[in-house]
Amino acid sequence: PDMALVAVNFVVAASTAPTSADEVALVSTMADTLGLSTSNIGSMSVSYDVVTTSSSSYEWSVSCEITASGDAASLSTSILSSLSDSSFEDALSAALGQTVDVGDVAAYPEYSTSTKGACSSTLNYLLSDVDDALSCWSECAAKFGDDFIVAIDFYSGGWCYCQSGCDCMDVESGEGTLLVETGLVLPDACDGSYDYDDYGSYSYSSPSDDDDCSGTITDDFSTFDSSLWDSQCSGCTYEDGYLVVTGTDMT
Repeated sequence: PDMALVAVNFVVAASTAPTSADEVALVSTMADTLGLSTSNIGSMSVSYDVVTTSSSSYEWSVSCEITASGDAASLSTSILSSLSDSSFEDALSAALGQTVDVGDVAAYPEYSTSTKGACSSTLNYLLSDVDDALSCWSECAAKFGDDFIVAIDFYSGGWCYCQSGCDCMDVESGEGTLLVETGLVLPDACDGSYDYDDYGSYSYSSPSDDDDCSGTITDDFSTFDSSLWDSQCSGCTYEDGYLVVTGTDMT
C-alpha cells in the first residue's frame, strides 16, 4: 500500500526541561495514541524555552514526521483529532511523571514536489536560510499570520516559499518538500499560463516616507512586489487578499 507522510508539531508546557528519556516517552505515547508503531514516528526533535507561568517553567517545542499506510490528507486529519484530544495529554502526563499541557497541534500533509508538484499562489513569498519544512511554515506564519498561510514549498539550500493558496500545481518545480494545511485537496497541474505577477488580486502601492500608511490598499493588485514587504512599511498584514497596512512607522 501507499505510505503517507505527515509533518507534526505542537507545544508542551512542563515543569522540567526535556530529557532523552522524555523524548522516548513522547514517541511511545504518540504511537500508542495513534495506534502505530514507534517506527512510524521519525525525525523527532524537542527543543525548549524557559518560561514563567503559574503552572510550568518550560515550553517544549515538539516536531516529528509520521508515516502510515493510506493517504496523507486522511492521516493528518486522524493525527490532528487524536493528539488534540485530552486523553493524549493525560497519557503523556502519566508517561512523563508530571502534569503537562499540550498546546495546539498542527499536522501538515507532506509531499515530494518532484511527484506532486509545488503549490502555486500569488503570494509566493521567498524566505532564505530556513532550516527545514516545518521551520518554513513557522516563519511564514510568523510573517503573514497562520490563518493566511495555506501551503509552503521548501527546497534544499534553505529556500522557503510561503503560499497563500494552492491554485494549481507547478509540476516543474524540482525536488523539494510541500506541506499543506489539513483538509486541502491538491488541485490539478498549472496549465502553463499561470503568472505570479498578474494572477489573482495582489498589488502594492509604494508609499513615500511622508504617507500615512493606515488603511487598506485595494488597487487592481496587478503589480504586487513581495520584495517590498520589508522595505516600505512595518506592521503589514494580509487579510482576504488585500495588503493591510497598520500604523505610520516607515522602515
